[in-house]
Amino acid sequence: MINQFDPFNSRMQRGRDNGNNAARTEHTTNDAQGKKMYENKEDHTKMFNIIILDRSGSMSSIKKQAVDGLNKTIGTIKSAQKENYKDQEHLVGIYAFCGCGIETLVCDEYCENVKEFSYDDYNPCCMTPLYDAMGNVLSYYEKMLSHIDDAVGVVTVITDGYENASKQYTEHDISKLISRLSEKGWLFTYIGTDHDVQKVAMSINITNTLKFEKTEEGTQEMWEKENTSRQNYYSRMAEARREAEQQEMSVDERNERYKKEQSNFFDEPDEKK
Repeated sequence: MINQFDPFNSRMQRGRDNGNNAARTEHTTNDAQGKKMYENKEDHTKMFNIIILDRSGSMSSIKKQAVDGLNKTIGTIKSAQKENYKDQEHLVGIYAFCGCGIETLVCDEYCENVKEFSYDDYNPCCMTPLYDAMGNVLSYYEKMLSHIDDAVGVVTVITDGYENASKQYTEHDISKLISRLSEKGWLFTYIGTDHDVQKVAMSINITNTLKFEKTEEGTQEMWEKENTSRQNYYSRMAEARREAEQQEMSVDERNERYKKEQSNFFDEPDEKK
């Protein structure tokens, strides 16, 4: 069973700290209630890039591709920060889960400070408590981001199998949680293989799905598609923020505008920016 989630106490529980990311929390403060505050520029959207990565034993066959893909995604986020620096500030949270618990690989670090991962940083084992991982991570962010005026969660779930070990959260719990956060303008994507990806995603209110073949080529193609779609989404969101500012939208109006960019995440033509 996964215990009460604390992203700080769960950090690097498998020896992740090799000096590469020692300064991950220098930009933030945190109290016992989880009220984590950031120096927020009023004319910037805080983009919290949250990756929830399956670390169950069956992911062993694509361990290398998983790590390579994470590094590519970090590069995409850094590029987006450079391109959209006038409108967005990008932070990264990466969480790997299995039946042993949730390991915090990166905890809300500004993207420019996130270093590349090595293959030793990701070690698949045991079961797939997908709902517990999602419930704990998303509940943490829901509470924390409620203190930030203009913040959006960009949530990516990557798994190669069905839920099979959760004790704290149910499918219904996760469905309600995602529905609630989506209303605030958050984006959710579900990427999977070796199971009915669309059916599982729909059951928890995620409409943006991507299925990939569990081969080296298939995994590489998945990461390419994910990162192209991600870059396009960032550009659209920067435009949406400028539009909200120009029209002096209220918070609710701005969130409604952001919600327009949630649909068809993976259907965006690759050449469109």
